[in-house]
Amino acid sequence: MKTLFIFRQDLRLHDNKGLLEAVRHTKQIFPIFILDSHIRKEFGEKDSRFWFILEALGYLDKELQKYGGRLSVYQGDPVDVVQKLLETENIGAIYANRSYSPYGKNRDAMIEESAKSKGISYARVKDFLLVEPGEVEVRKVFTPYSKLWRKHIEYNYVYATPMTHELEHDLFQSTQWYIPSNRRDIREVFWFPAFHPYWTIPFGEKRLSMNWDSYDDTRNFPWIDGSTRFSPYIRFGVFSIRELFQQFKNNTVIINELAWREFWYHIAHHFPNIYTEEFQEKRRNIIWEEHPYNWSRFQNAETGYPLVDAAIRQLYETNWMHNRLRMVVASFLTKNLWIDWRKGEKWFRQHLIDYDEAVNIGNWQWSASVGADPKPIRIFNPLLQSERFDPDAVFIKKYIPELSDFQPKDIHSLNFSGKYIPPIVDQKWSALRARERYKI
Repeated sequence: MKTLFIFRQDLRLHDNKGLLEAVRHTKQIFPIFILDSHIRKEFGEKDSRFWFILEALGYLDKELQKYGGRLSVYQGDPVDVVQKLLETENIGAIYANRSYSPYGKNRDAMIEESAKSKGISYARVKDFLLVEPGEVEVRKVFTPYSKLWRKHIEYNYVYATPMTHELEHDLFQSTQWYIPSNRRDIREVFWFPAFHPYWTIPFGEKRLSMNWDSYDDTRNFPWIDGSTRFSPYIRFGVFSIRELFQQFKNNTVIINELAWREFWYHIAHHFPNIYTEEFQEKRRNIIWEEHPYNWSRFQNAETGYPLVDAAIRQLYETNWMHNRLRMVVASFLTKNLWIDWRKGEKWFRQHLIDYDEAVNIGNWQWSASVGADPKPIRIFNPLLQSERFDPDAVFIKKYIPELSDFQPKDIHSLNFSGKYIPPIVDQKWSALRARERYKI
């Protein structure tokens, strides 16, 4: 009998905990990937994330070929696909890495029920997080959570250490890999003419090998290449989270960002209502304004605030936005335009290549001052932010070339003499209005 291993947000062989567990306990592995028809329908046929997944799966298949295996790709409802494989293949067990989203948990529950009815076990393994919900006490504020998170990792350090390549090689070399006669390759299931112009596997590997000792000094400046840009590779499991922790365990800032990621997963697990409403009960009575005209201008990068518009153009061109600019943009939408954070969250969902539901919702609620880890109301002034973090307007001019002839001081003060889009809202007045409304 063979063991079915389902790849999901873990598109790699190295330090893939679920796969390693399957290899240790069974002799013949049937590795598959299911292109979920629900997700494909939601995001559309031309979504850039499929470009990224396509390339990652190609690399994964090449890695499997080194050991005599091949990746089989299926398309459809994952529950139906697995059900059919259980009926047509001699499968004795199923392994996959654990999912944490409401959709993922519900899907896995249905697969488990189907497998159980046939006497087949379904093991879900910890892989995507360093510390799972339930392994530390619930905390609603990041700092006390991060202390518990770090203490847990230190105490269970062996679980935060990836397996050596040599040991993996020996395990995979001795594994029998099942390849069905009707196997379908990834490009038979969906095809794109090229890989993503900005996000490729070699690009990510290059970033991983770079020296990030000065990361804290560079990460806030969008005009320089000072951000790691690891996020898409973490999101789809191209990088092992344990490998990242091991490599950067002495880099406090990068480790802190990994902790923030897991904090939002813990919040989403313990307080699942955040998927639909504000974490803070006192903020659930906010009456957001529709402003279809302002929303349209925002989406079209026509706010009249150069840093905000440049950030939006960066998102559309690259499917990614600099981390500091995400906070600036989210603050501007919710506090200056007073538009519901949920609209911004769904907008990011449409365009970000590193979109991660729990993290995205957590960050949008934080930016809107309605979420966990409450802080005094913080409103990012886009003019002060551009002056501080893009002083020579290099980033702004890159994405808004129509401002190339303007002096930075004029850009930061909106002194355009009618030659650029007028601001859709007065920053000072709208910030004061937001502060008054948050007092309620």
